[in-house]
Amino acid sequence: MKDIPHARSDLTTSSDPYLAQDIDEGIAVCGRCGAVYRNKRWYLHLDITEEERREAKEVLCPACRRIRDGLPEGIVVLEGGFLARNKEEILNLARNEEEDAMGFNPLERIMEVEDKGDRVEITTTSEHLAQRIGRAVHSAYSGELEIKFSEDVRLTRVHWRRE
Repeated sequence: MKDIPHARSDLTTSSDPYLAQDIDEGIAVCGRCGAVYRNKRWYLHLDITEEERREAKEVLCPACRRIRDGLPEGIVVLEGGFLARNKEEILNLARNEEEDAMGFNPLERIMEVEDKGDRVEITTTSEHLAQRIGRAVHSAYSGELEIKFSEDVRLTRVHWRRE
C-alpha cells in the first residue's frame, strides 16, 4: 500500500456550498429522505412532534442535493479478477460501511453503484465515505489501494485493485 494520507486539510467544511443552507433557526426537514436539521446538525432518525413537523421548513439536505445534482465528493473504483469473483461480498462491505458512517453523519451516502463486470464505480456524497470504503476493502481483502485528493475541488478518488 502506498503512503495514503488520512484526511485533506486544505479545504474546510465552510467552503462546501452544499453545507451552506438558508436555515437560520428552528427545524428543517428534507423533503426527499426525511432527515431533520436541528441545532445546526442533520439527523436521520430524530423524533419530532407533529407541531414541529408542521412548522419545519422543507428543504433538501446536502446529501440529497448532491445526489440530485450528480456531484459526488468521492469516487471509488474497485477492479480486478478478485472483485469479479467476490463482487457481492465486497459490495455488501461497502454498503455496511455506508450504514456505519450514516450512524455518525447522515449526509454520508452512496450515490450510485455502477457495475461494469470486473470493475465497479461507487460515487459517494462525501470524501470520508469514499476513503472509508476503500480502506475497508483493502483491510479485508488486501490488494492495491490508492487515494488521491483533487487540488481545486472537493473530490477524492479511491482506487482499489486485486487480481
